[in-house]
Amino acid sequence: MTRFRFELDLGGRTIVVYGYDHAVGYFVRIRKGKKVIADYDMFSDNYNGLQGLLRTLVAAGVFTAQETADAVNLVFQTDNVETLRDEDVGLAAMVVMRLTDKATR
Repeated sequence: MTRFRFELDLGGRTIVVYGYDHAVGYFVRIRKGKKVIADYDMFSDNYNGLQGLLRTLVAAGVFTAQETADAVNLVFQTDNVETLRDEDVGLAAMVVMRLTDKATR
């Protein structure tokens, strides 16, 4: 099974590894330093696909709820993500775009 995996380095201390795998669904692991602060995949009790992954990012403080909502709206309701001025929403939109693109293949 092909596993699509991306890594997001947020200033060197927080590392977000996320992706999609047909065997485990959407997944994310968030580390601060050497400590794992969040882990999410289809084996999690609260698994709810992409929505659950985005909630995990919010709960870990990677993005705010508003940033993820804006990112989802941006990805699914507009064709021009490049014109976005808010860096955090743009970063969240990139995460959503990568995940939805890979999950549909």
